[in-house]
Amino acid sequence: MTDFIDKLAANGVAFTLQDGRIIVEGDLRVGFTLEPEDPAIPCDYIPANLTVTNTLTILAGIHSIPAGLVARNLFISYSELESLPDNLTITGTLMANSSRLKYLPENLTVGRALDIMCTDIAYLPETLKVAGSMMLSNTRITTLPDNLHLEENLALEAMPLQALPKNLEVGRSLYLDAVGLKRIPECISCPVINLVNPGNFENVASVTGIGGKPNRHVYALRTALGVRVCMYDLSVDPEIFGLLVRGIYDKPTAELLDKAAQQCVQRLEDMYASENAVRH
Repeated sequence: MTDFIDKLAANGVAFTLQDGRIIVEGDLRVGFTLEPEDPAIPCDYIPANLTVTNTLTILAGIHSIPAGLVARNLFISYSELESLPDNLTITGTLMANSSRLKYLPENLTVGRALDIMCTDIAYLPETLKVAGSMMLSNTRITTLPDNLHLEENLALEAMPLQALPKNLEVGRSLYLDAVGLKRIPECISCPVINLVNPGNFENVASVTGIGGKPNRHVYALRTALGVRVCMYDLSVDPEIFGLLVRGIYDKPTAELLDKAAQQCVQRLEDMYASENAVRH
């Protein structure tokens, strides 16, 4: 502890000692770096009694962090950490994309955002709690827990997810391009559903390549919010879609997009009518 305090002082880091804890106001970078101007504390450990009021960034040379660590945000991307302690609470963001993590700890609580993209993590523990966003793209995750509720965003791209969970609620945007996913449940509740390849889904009606642009898709699907027509970050009622695109695009393009939207809605209705006929 004394050695760590000496290094903080030597590097001009503002800190106080309170009730046996080292409290660093603001951000702190700890570990080794090849950048001579990097203000990181050159140290190979994190003391158990450390509190960082904003962002703690872990660099090379550190192989574990203590259970007693307190930080608003924890950034461990590209670090040498392979695990995190159980019962860890991060009130802000846990940034672990492109990290060496292979699993998440038990009773992990994240207040704002969990980013584990581009890792070998294969499952989410039942005790995991995330309030804001989860960025899970390019992981090995195949299932998500039912009744998953997030206040902000959920990214599920380039991963072997087999199905979306029941009663999924996302407060802002869902980014979806999971390899094994074929249907989107109607019970999903999300204002914006961004599908990279809408033609891959059995219950989504889509028109692609509108106006000669291969990546311009318009698609329609049913959700808990009703039928939605989507394009990029637009996800609205069919009646509103035409009005919106007319305010964004030139007249010929807007007419093409509106026509595509109407085609999608009709195809969606025909699709569900056909499925209902088969059931009965």
